[in-house]
Amino acid sequence: MFFGFPDGVVSIAQFRECLEKARGIGKAIYRGEHCFYTKHVFPSCFREGSEWPLKREGSNLTKAEYWEIRKFQLRRPWHIVHSGLNRPTWIGLTQHYGGKTRLVDVTHDELVGLFFACWDFTNPPANTNQNGWVYVFAEKTFRPMSVPRTEVEKRSIEQGMSDDFRDFFDASYASPLYENIGHLYTPKGDRRVNARMSAQRGAFFWWHPAFNKFPAQIIPIPINREAKPLILKELDRNGLSVEVLFPDAFGRKQKDREDSNAPQPLT
Repeated sequence: MFFGFPDGVVSIAQFRECLEKARGIGKAIYRGEHCFYTKHVFPSCFREGSEWPLKREGSNLTKAEYWEIRKFQLRRPWHIVHSGLNRPTWIGLTQHYGGKTRLVDVTHDELVGLFFACWDFTNPPANTNQNGWVYVFAEKTFRPMSVPRTEVEKRSIEQGMSDDFRDFFDASYASPLYENIGHLYTPKGDRRVNARMSAQRGAFFWWHPAFNKFPAQIIPIPINREAKPLILKELDRNGLSVEVLFPDAFGRKQKDREDSNAPQPLT
């Protein structure tokens, strides 16, 4: 099941029309992917050819992820000043800055989701060979926490998570997702550290194989492959571009979208 036009949406207006049909799920978060991955909603550590096993014990940090964080910290000049950040925030930063983790990036802004469904970083600006996709998640699927206070912070990286997470990973895909899935993390903190997250209104959650089954709480919206360049131009006119979403990479001050003419996110 998906919402959208048969050949994919071709404009912001059509995209918003699809979101109107999805209002029944309540408050939403979004993930944009520029093509249709075989495994659908899939984190970078698996999607990019990593040999990491698919089953992990819940949301505890693995040794591989720990070393991804350390590599990230060592190449950032502010890592000493901000070493007091909690582990979920550190791994979120690592993910947003190119580290391979089990996290799935999402956004609270539907137009940011649309941007990532159009923009192809391997062949910018857009891959017109495949449709893009915006996955709309019901926020009630998750237990939202702006300031994480979980076992991830309390236990060492070698230890597992709580029993409910272990049970979830051993359970059938048929288990109701909304009863078992973990927290949605919305990092807060110094904008110098979270420049991309702030610009993208980013959040993240730990991936689980159940997301490949497209449960009812996830609505995929197709984005027409040939319309991607036009949609990107339309987004740019609305104050949203790669320079805005990646201010650190382009050395430009982040634009304040609240003061622009950009449409405000649906709530």
